[in-house]
Amino acid sequence: MTLDLNGHTLSGDRGAGHGIYILNDKDNVEIKNGTVRDFMKGIYAPDSDMIRVLGIRVYNSDDTGIELLGGDSCMVRDCIASHNDATGITVEGGIIAGNTANHNSGWSGITAIYSAIYGNTACHNSGDGIGGAHCMADGNTAYGNSSGFNMSFFNSELGVNYAPGP
Repeated sequence: MTLDLNGHTLSGDRGAGHGIYILNDKDNVEIKNGTVRDFMKGIYAPDSDMIRVLGIRVYNSDDTGIELLGGDSCMVRDCIASHNDATGITVEGGIIAGNTANHNSGWSGITAIYSAIYGNTACHNSGDGIGGAHCMADGNTAYGNSSGFNMSFFNSELGVNYAPGP
């Protein structure tokens, strides 16, 4: 199933409900090309496989901007997560590539578990720029965060990433 927002915006009443909520165990869903703003969580998909979030902007969530947990083969690509009250982008089991996470006030701009993190920018988040465990991170830039990268070294691998000083 594909949900193409065609450049449109889903707006909520900040803190009430999720902008897009994929029920547990619903697989192979693509969400693309639009903006989701002012919800509890912008996009939330627990325990679902092959969820793809492409070219989405998520702003002003009362919690996490994009959260894909407990699934396999998920992808968040070419998205912007900004001014969310928790983490900008969280993925467990997939690929996070080409995104920007900035001005998020929670734990980190991007958090990942069992994922590949490539070519992202995380800046001016109040927590870590990019954090995770059991991940591969390469080609990312993190600056203006409380720390650039906070990767658990349990089966994690850091390639060439850039984290200039404050």
